[in-house]
Amino acid sequence: MRVDAIDRALSLFDVDVNLLAKKTKALLALDKFDEAQATVDRLAELDPENESIKKLQQRVKMESTYDPPIDPDSLFIVARNKAVDGDYVVARQTTDQILEVFPDYFDAQILKARTYAWEGRYDLAEKEITKMLSQNHDNYDALSLQSDLYFWSERYEDCISSLDKSLGMYPNDAKLLAKKLKVQVAMKDTVGAKETMEILEKVDSHNETLVKEKKIAVHKDYTDIVRVEYNYQTFNEPWKRMWSMTGVAYGRRTQKWGDYYANVFIGDLIHEGESLWSKDVGVQIELECYPKIDEENTFFFAYAWSPSSVFPTHRLGFEYYKSFPEIIELSLGYRYMNFSNDLDSATNVNIITGSVSKYLGDYWLAFRPYVVFTSTASDVNSTYQLIGRKYFSRPESFVGLTLGAGLTSPDNSYFQNNSGEIPLFKTYSAEVQFKYRLNSFLLLDTIFSYENAEYQPDLTRNQFNMRVALSYLF
Repeated sequence: MRVDAIDRALSLFDVDVNLLAKKTKALLALDKFDEAQATVDRLAELDPENESIKKLQQRVKMESTYDPPIDPDSLFIVARNKAVDGDYVVARQTTDQILEVFPDYFDAQILKARTYAWEGRYDLAEKEITKMLSQNHDNYDALSLQSDLYFWSERYEDCISSLDKSLGMYPNDAKLLAKKLKVQVAMKDTVGAKETMEILEKVDSHNETLVKEKKIAVHKDYTDIVRVEYNYQTFNEPWKRMWSMTGVAYGRRTQKWGDYYANVFIGDLIHEGESLWSKDVGVQIELECYPKIDEENTFFFAYAWSPSSVFPTHRLGFEYYKSFPEIIELSLGYRYMNFSNDLDSATNVNIITGSVSKYLGDYWLAFRPYVVFTSTASDVNSTYQLIGRKYFSRPESFVGLTLGAGLTSPDNSYFQNNSGEIPLFKTYSAEVQFKYRLNSFLLLDTIFSYENAEYQPDLTRNQFNMRVALSYLF
């Protein structure tokens, strides 16, 4: 701003401190040191305790006595341009020239520290910032750079301490909170990062770091899983039956060996007129494994045992999966169930199955047949399923539809009618599945299905099934 323009403004507001400060700086730029001294003296009379005015007085005194006088602002621009061009040595020489005359020109000292940091010489950069903070402990830019130095040199604990100190002076500052969130993510401090994320979301919900880290958190890999699920099945022909099953599971994911799960289920077969947990209650224990040979060859293996009549006594399954080019996958597997608890003679079920599947962009399509042999029936029976899924951007998240025809699905049916006989009649089914990663540590999985199934030749019943599972990932 020109001096004459400032004088016109001062004619209206002759005691405006800001205008007088601007006039002092403008006079210094014109090398009018006597007028600058008179103006700053007037400022000091108006506000003698103002630290900014005291510093301006010191600047006027030093510039007026330096021969030749220098313009620190112009020199700072030169130093900054040299630093941008990568000429750090000349940039530091220029900042030293400024600091020799104006030791409280903190922007020059911060720039000097940055040039050391850009060279990876964090110890020298830290030395400059420490010296500056000893003079001006609450300088925001210096505090921010100090935390950056600690982060770049992977001194995360020191970085958190520095940021906590800074946030004590600048509470709820979005930039400082974003830096803290970044450090906590690097430290894998999930609890701390979540707390900082919640604060930052209140302060600045559109902060770039917040948005990025929330996205990363949702997509973050996990190694352990705890799952709780509930299954419900009901029909009312030729008698009313309800099947209730609750399960808990723990799973471990490994990069090299694949995934492994331990499951415990408590099932209750509810007859008409009975209440939940009244009579036919049973327990099943299962080990479920997905060993991996490489990215193209994987296995499925499961074994379950139960001492209760409401579950198969033994249940066994395995399947081999092979991936081919063009994102096609084939599998071949076998299932076995033995029902012998509380029965005079055991019933065995043998199932051969397999699948062919392919990804089409965000969609996945699969066809799976089942061929079923039972010891209580001479006929060989079969079931066919067509499965489709639409995947979302979040991992493990999709909506799916399964259509089936043939027998009640051997994988999802409990094959129980409280007499040991296994109904193998025609069934038509439709199933909707919704699986969604709610955040970095919660996974929701729901299934709702309807079956129109024969229970005697030419006699059908409506059957409804539901499954809800919630998994905690860590």
